[in-house]
Amino acid sequence: MTQFRLGYVGKTLALATVSVLGTIIAACGGGGTTAGAGTAEVSPYVNFATSYAFNTGVANDDPGKWTSLEGGTASMGTSSGFAYGGWGIFNNTDINFHQAIGIQYTHPAALAATDYIYLQVKAPVNGSLDVSKSGNVVIQMGNGVNINDQPNTARVFSVFLEGGAYNATNYTYANSCSADVTIADSKFQPTGHPLGMSTYKIALSTLTCSAGTLDALKSGVKSVTVKVLGNKDTAARQASTSQNLVLPKVGFISFSL
Repeated sequence: MTQFRLGYVGKTLALATVSVLGTIIAACGGGGTTAGAGTAEVSPYVNFATSYAFNTGVANDDPGKWTSLEGGTASMGTSSGFAYGGWGIFNNTDINFHQAIGIQYTHPAALAATDYIYLQVKAPVNGSLDVSKSGNVVIQMGNGVNINDQPNTARVFSVFLEGGAYNATNYTYANSCSADVTIADSKFQPTGHPLGMSTYKIALSTLTCSAGTLDALKSGVKSVTVKVLGNKDTAARQASTSQNLVLPKVGFISFSL
C-alpha cells in the first residue's frame, strides 16, 4: 500500500491525479465500463466516485444519505455497539469544505468482535464497474477526530471491494475482498492533515477474499465500503468507554494501473 498527501477534489471534478515516483496517474472518467451504459474499451484508469451531494429527504436511519457525482448511492450505518457521536457531514457546504462524507460515532461500552461502522459507496449509477485492467484502488479517507482528545479512537480501517450477485437477506455480495489500512497517529489532527485525510493506494493483488475470487470481483465492482470493525484494533481501544469518538470520512475513489 502506498500513501499520498491529500489533494483537492472539487465538486465538479472529472479528473483525479496522484503522483507515483514522479509519474502522474490520471483517473479518467472515460475508462472502465458500467453495466447498462454500453460497451467501451476497458481502461485501467477509472473513477469510481469523485465528489458527493447530500440528499436532504433521507431520514437518519435510511440508506442513501449522499450521492456521488457519478450517480452512486453512498450510505453509512453501524451495529448496536456504536452510538451517534453528535456530528456528521449533513449538507453540501460541509461536503465542499471537508471534500468527503462521514458521520461521527462513539461506543459507550466495550465493543464486541461483531460490532462495526460502515461507509459504503456504490458504483456509478448504482451499476458495476469493470476494473479488470486495473492494479490498484486509490482512496482518500481518514479519521477526522483530534487524537489528543480521543486517544482511544480507531486506527484500523478495513476497505472492502464487493460485487457479483447480492443477497438481500444477509446483505452480502458473491465476491467480497478486503484489505486493512492502519492510520498512523501522525496522520490525525492536530499534527497531520487539518481535516484528518490522506490518500492511499492499495494493490488489488493484496486483497484477501472472504467470498468469491478477485478475478470475478474485478470484472464487476459494485461497492467500495470502508469499515471500522470491533475486532481489528487493540484490545484496550476496543474495551474503552470514553475518549473513543471516531469520524470515518471518505472522499474520492478511483482505480489505476
